[in-house]
Amino acid sequence: MATQKIVSDIELPPGGVPESEETPAALAPTFNLFSLEGKTIAVTGGGRGLGITLALAIVEAGGNVACLDILETPSPEEWAVLTKLAKASRRSVSYHKCDVTDESAVEEVMNSIAQEADTLKAPFWGAVACAGIQQQIAALDYPAADFDRILRVNVTGVFNTCKYTARANRQAIHRR
Repeated sequence: MATQKIVSDIELPPGGVPESEETPAALAPTFNLFSLEGKTIAVTGGGRGLGITLALAIVEAGGNVACLDILETPSPEEWAVLTKLAKASRRSVSYHKCDVTDESAVEEVMNSIAQEADTLKAPFWGAVACAGIQQQIAALDYPAADFDRILRVNVTGVFNTCKYTARANRQAIHRR
C-alpha cells in the first residue's frame, strides 16, 4: 500500500509544487472524483426548487436519488423533468413525504431509503440537506413563532438529516 503524503493546511508546500499535485485527487480523472455511480443519495427539500435541482445533479453524476419534502407530492413540472432524466439515465428516483423537524419521521424515512438502496445494489451514500425556510419580512415585524419555525427547519432539520443519515450508513456498513 502506497503511503500518502500529508499536506499542511497552514503553510505552502515546499518547492512551489501546487497542492493539487501533492494530493490523491491528482491521481483520478475528474469525473471519477465527482461520480455518484452506484450510490443512492437523499435530498431533503427535494419536492421543488433548489432540492429538486440538486436531485437532478445527482442523477447527472450517475447516482440514484430519494427526495424528501413536507409537500404531499413534489412539483409536477419539476418532478417530470427529474423522472425523465432518471429514466433516460437508468437511475432510480423516489419521493418520500417527510417533515425534517420530526425526528422519528426522519429516522424512519432514512432507514427506508437505506433498505431501498440495498435492493437496488446502490448503497445509501449520504444526504444533501436542502429543506429550508426563508421569509422576507422586516425584522421589526417578524413574528417570533415564524422565526422559531425557521430555526427548527433550517437548523434542527439539518441536524436530524445528518444524524439519521449517519446512523443508516453505519447500519448499512455492518450489513455488507
